[in-house]
Amino acid sequence: MAAARGKSGLEELISDHQAFALAYAGHLQEATKMLRRASDLAQQTAHREKAAGFETRAALWEAFYGDKLTAKPAAMAAFALAKNREVQYGAVLALAIAGDSSQAQTLTNDLESGFPGIAMVQGKKRTQGRLDAAPHRGRGDQVRHQRARGFENRVRLI
Repeated sequence: MAAARGKSGLEELISDHQAFALAYAGHLQEATKMLRRASDLAQQTAHREKAAGFETRAALWEAFYGDKLTAKPAAMAAFALAKNREVQYGAVLALAIAGDSSQAQTLTNDLESGFPGIAMVQGKKRTQGRLDAAPHRGRGDQVRHQRARGFENRVRLI
């Protein structure tokens, strides 16, 4: 890492890879800290889309690990940096997994209208019904995973 300091692009790439290794090993706090560092470095060099990609990954990890309180703001921070398809899709997925179905639905609608190459795989009613399944029936984790599958299966590139 010391050899990469100050080299444009290299330090953020190494931070990104280290973050992935940390997340894979289950060290989420250190992994997200490392991704935020990569994001900060990308923003310093005016690479907003790259920074948003790092923020999206952090939001998804937090959502998958069940940290709803940080996943939601992280997803919205990524979305604020860049509104490309990958960032928007990642933010929607993180929000859905974290249980914020209304915000996820709003971003999904934006995604559908903003990118004409995206087609619906399932009807809105069917997917929305799954999103509205209440986690207060003692099945929070199961519903969260069902939400993620609903969004994952709902949108595909054609």
